[in-house]
Amino acid sequence: MKKKTIIMSNYDSLKNLYYAGGGAVQTHRLGKALRNEYNVMVICGAYPGSQDETIDGVRYRYIGFKHAGPLAGQLLFSLLLPLYALKERYDLWIENFVPPHSTNFIPVFTKKPVIGISTISNAEDFSKKYHIPFHVIEKFGIKKYKYIVALTIQIKNKIRTINPQATIKIIPPAIDSNQFKNKSNEKDFVLYMGRIDMYQKGLDVLIEAWKEIEKINKKTKLYIAGSGTKNDTKALEQLIAASKLSESIKLIGKVSGKDKNYYLSSCKFFIAPSRFETFGISVLEALAAGKAVLCTDIEGFEWISNTCSFKVNSNNISKLAQGIEYLLTNTDKRENMQKHARVFAKRYSLKSVVSHYEKFINYVLQSDINKKMQLKRPSEFIILLDGVIKAFIHNKYEKKQLPTKIGRYIYDTPISKKYKHHDYLTGIYRYKAKKVFIKIWNGRRTSMQYQFLRNELRVSQLLYTKLHASDYTIRVPQPIEWIETESYAAAVFETIDGKPLSQFSLDIQAQHYKKILSELRTVSFRLKPLEKVQFIQRENIFYYLSILYFISVAILKSPYLIRNILSVGVTSIVHLIKIKKDVLVLNHRDLSIENILLHNDNIYLLDTEHMALTYEGYDYSMALLYSNLQLPLKRHIPVESTHNVLFFGHYLVIQKFIKKYLEKPVKIRASFS
Repeated sequence: MKKKTIIMSNYDSLKNLYYAGGGAVQTHRLGKALRNEYNVMVICGAYPGSQDETIDGVRYRYIGFKHAGPLAGQLLFSLLLPLYALKERYDLWIENFVPPHSTNFIPVFTKKPVIGISTISNAEDFSKKYHIPFHVIEKFGIKKYKYIVALTIQIKNKIRTINPQATIKIIPPAIDSNQFKNKSNEKDFVLYMGRIDMYQKGLDVLIEAWKEIEKINKKTKLYIAGSGTKNDTKALEQLIAASKLSESIKLIGKVSGKDKNYYLSSCKFFIAPSRFETFGISVLEALAAGKAVLCTDIEGFEWISNTCSFKVNSNNISKLAQGIEYLLTNTDKRENMQKHARVFAKRYSLKSVVSHYEKFINYVLQSDINKKMQLKRPSEFIILLDGVIKAFIHNKYEKKQLPTKIGRYIYDTPISKKYKHHDYLTGIYRYKAKKVFIKIWNGRRTSMQYQFLRNELRVSQLLYTKLHASDYTIRVPQPIEWIETESYAAAVFETIDGKPLSQFSLDIQAQHYKKILSELRTVSFRLKPLEKVQFIQRENIFYYLSILYFISVAILKSPYLIRNILSVGVTSIVHLIKIKKDVLVLNHRDLSIENILLHNDNIYLLDTEHMALTYEGYDYSMALLYSNLQLPLKRHIPVESTHNVLFFGHYLVIQKFIKKYLEKPVKIRASFS
């Protein structure tokens, strides 16, 4: 099977003369771990002497102008990267966000899946440093990403506020297990290791703080390891010289391999005085080496446990000096932190981190395959036009036929001969000698008709149990079962061979109405606690536009309707506040003569989906009143009006209040009226 190709992009790289930071190390470790299953290529920025090469089975391609320098080179890298996203062949692109603007907008230039790794998201801080609105570019760019890896929960929350639709996975940086094997051999120096960046890394604050330390402790040295731009390196050297600390502070330059392990294992403790960070990989390496860490209390260091670190205010010279003095003089405290440091760092083992990446990569690639298998969604206008045409055809030409068999039941006779596309199919079926009445819906499962049919069966079960246990003459047909397949959903009831009330004289109709109302008033029962209220999510923008159009037309025809809409909303809010302790009344919304059958001196009520729990004239029957009934809250329709305009105005106004007032368990008692 042909390997899939993954491209990883990061301006920094292992041999970069200007940076060669922790992000480059993390990129290489991930690429090295993935090389057996994928073809991995890293695209990074060119620097003097760079040539395309393969390191540990990972291909490196350097783009840009080698002698452009770090700042111009980084800008050129960002400009060229989208071109490579357009021309290269790959299955997945993993983009490391780079300073100062974080994103390079790769998803805009490719249809292939892209994972953005938020190794840095400090555009606001860089905006302050350079007085350029990088944060605006960052926020705009992050919105384009569907998949993002965040190093910490803080970064995830920050990204979530910008792009709530993105799939965000928290995966921290990894630490090489070999670093856990370093034996501590403490020497008399404090270590800073990282990029030489005076502003971000807070090195100016560190030098000023070390002035105070040097006055009281001339033996302990400060070692600064790392590389940076010529300007930052020169500025650091000048500040050290101007502070007369050349004897106390040693610049050891960029270190790696055994030298890096030596300095990490030999220092008294590690210091990280940054003004801002996304994570701080060098800090993790120090913890893995079993060293206590003195760092600032910035958001980027919140992941570091207080059991192995001592945190001080950022950009505060005196607090940093006090922290250095505290760890130098409190040996017991420092040694206690060292005991916890290595244990804490083991959470970030390379094996665990790579496993998380592999699972996320598989998920993204599989999602991309599924996306390709799906047809492109047409526009809302096409969907609407298609619906109108289909509805017209259905109404005019389509003849629905009852299934010959539903479950164990065999078709016998129809109830109605003509159906519209939105009607239920109804018929008499038989099983052996027993006949049953079956009501069928063969439309979409997301439709209101489907939910009403389910509700009818459930409410019928509730009413049948209650009414048939008493001596009432009112009844409902016995619900037998629910049958659902890919083609249809069906509710099965007992057959009542009665006559509809419409076949009797007006006097007899009036007598039976009176009997129904009289007996319903005497029936009452206590419902189980209200557990949750559900809403149908309306995400189709055309739905809202259509409803607004109908509202506008209705108001133009009947201006008083706007007053009614507002009245419905306001009174509903008041009622919802009261509803927790007041009585709900059960009514039948459609107690028409066609929905009443007379049989053997009993009165049978049909269409129980029209049973409504009401309060002061407003319908709350779709609330989840019984946990096993699962009646979704779909509409709150004034009983005295079935106008869609009133329904929608009501729905908009009260939907936010329903959750607020009805979500907690509440006991509600109901009586028939």
